[in-house]
Amino acid sequence: MDAPKLQDALVIGGCGCLGHHIVKQLVADHDTSNITLRIQANTRPLYHNVNITGTKNLISSITQVGTVKALVYTSSSSVIHDNATNILNATEDLPICFEPEQLEYHTHTKAVNKELVLNANGRSGLSTAVIHAPVLFSEGDMTCTPRMVENARSGRGRFQIDDGKNLYDITPEEVNINGEAFIITNDEPWLFWDSARSTGKEAGFGKKGDFWVTLVAVYYVFAILAEWLVWLGSLGRKESDINARMGKYLTMTRTFDISKSKKRLGAVKAYLASCADGKKIA
Repeated sequence: MDAPKLQDALVIGGCGCLGHHIVKQLVADHDTSNITLRIQANTRPLYHNVNITGTKNLISSITQVGTVKALVYTSSSSVIHDNATNILNATEDLPICFEPEQLEYHTHTKAVNKELVLNANGRSGLSTAVIHAPVLFSEGDMTCTPRMVENARSGRGRFQIDDGKNLYDITPEEVNINGEAFIITNDEPWLFWDSARSTGKEAGFGKKGDFWVTLVAVYYVFAILAEWLVWLGSLGRKESDINARMGKYLTMTRTFDISKSKKRLGAVKAYLASCADGKKIA
């Protein structure tokens, strides 16, 4: 059976990495003639107004009008993670993590939205889906890849915190369809520091094996000093690129189990680029 013809599509957040590729695909595959993008600075009030209030308004409008048949919301795998502790081979059964257990407010708003979108499934004939993606990288990536490349260019990529044995899934997505969840990755977790150095090497910076290992405690002391110096030097207007908050992310184990997806959805890896190929594209 042929897939139904896509009519009008609204991409909210089309400036992000994943949104960029959705817009690009729409332009390539469909008769898309009108694209509008809006970029705003991120603040806590903006996160609440856009992510929570905006999603409520969107769902209310969709169900009232009744012409929209599908709503796909892109969230984050962090909604099932407190962003502080290790998470190993996580499955779809983990509960959503809200404040105060959830330490990142932006992630808390995405957790709220996950409930809002999934609870809207079935209203006025609407089908909803939620895609959870952690660390995405590809063409158009404006966060992960540029940061790793800059660290390599500046020489910071030569330092490693702790023993470097923390595994990371850097391209997983979790899809909730009609109330059911599927975690999707390319089933290829990397050692975090190997991934970071590989990105720098693809950009032409750094050599394999050319790095120094730093104790976690030493990093935290240095990071706290850097935070205070930058804060004092800028009179509170700037934040240090090196900070204590990043310490937990750089040493955290974060992997996901896709057994359910492989059993129910088939060879999901066939649809995803390898991590190595993805870094070349990014």
